[in-house]
Amino acid sequence: MKCYYLNNKRVQRPKSVIIGETTYVPPTEEQLLAAGYEIKEEPYVVKTISLSYGQRVDLLIRERYSLSEELAIQRQRDTKPEEFQEYFNYCEECKTRVKGNTNEGKNE
Repeated sequence: MKCYYLNNKRVQRPKSVIIGETTYVPPTEEQLLAAGYEIKEEPYVVKTISLSYGQRVDLLIRERYSLSEELAIQRQRDTKPEEFQEYFNYCEECKTRVKGNTNEGKNE
């Protein structure tokens, strides 16, 4: 992964640089070097994060329903019971899928 430094400080790749009286948008790597930037190749780092049971269930639900869609279904629970039941069944399926992938959530 390419990283950019200016005055020995790591910075984001600039969207433009000025060399003399000319502005370059977007600048090439040669133009960045001419403007005083250093370009270094650094290893890409993959970070692993741990999500709670509830966060994993929520991610699965978001694959099908946005938060505003969920709220609309909840508000119309009594007027559209078939739609609510479909939503409810999907949420239960998401919980089952997460429980099947981990021992967490057994008490939730």
